[in-house]
Amino acid sequence: MNGHELWGVSHSGEEEREQVLARLLRLSPRTVGLELPLDYERRAKHGFSNEYFPPLASALANHRIQAIPLEDPALYERHAILEVAKSVRQGEIPEAWVRAKKEYYEDQKKAAHSDVRYLASEEIDRLDHVDFDLSRFASVVDVLEHTRTLEDVVRLWKMSITERDLFVLSRVQQYHPSVVVIGDAHAQVLREHLPQYAYKHLPSLLSPASPSTQ
Repeated sequence: MNGHELWGVSHSGEEEREQVLARLLRLSPRTVGLELPLDYERRAKHGFSNEYFPPLASALANHRIQAIPLEDPALYERHAILEVAKSVRQGEIPEAWVRAKKEYYEDQKKAAHSDVRYLASEEIDRLDHVDFDLSRFASVVDVLEHTRTLEDVVRLWKMSITERDLFVLSRVQQYHPSVVVIGDAHAQVLREHLPQYAYKHLPSLLSPASPSTQ
């Protein structure tokens, strides 16, 4: 392929993902930057993963196309925490449920063997899973206890998006992937800072490829 491209996708599901994959395979870029945290494989092991980008990364690897994760794990997790807190403030998730989950994982951790030298590998994996879940729910509770309103949470949520975008931009500028595939809201922000990348929104992206982009 000629030049660099920035693709804004809608995360709309498996059908869109497969169409994006097919387009990528036709272009056969050397590298593809994806909206994935650097620790996405560990997150998937603990059930904290989305169904869009990890399968895309795996499919690209099967075709010897390098996928470059673009997200900072801490910023990505902070945003996920704020998403849950926002859902609580919007009345979509009961706050009592979040607090109960935190207490559940606290109890699970207390019940676990404290000396990992005597744990089987499966037990170590389970303890790691408990630690991961406890950190997530404890952080959500902390956000709820330090914010009074939905507006307070939304303000933090928007700040987290800005921080994520800045990190993604730095990764793109560092590694120069041939194609960047991220959510369109992020792509709309980054396109202003990446003039060397031809921006393409989902509808035009999934139209038949023109000869110039083959």
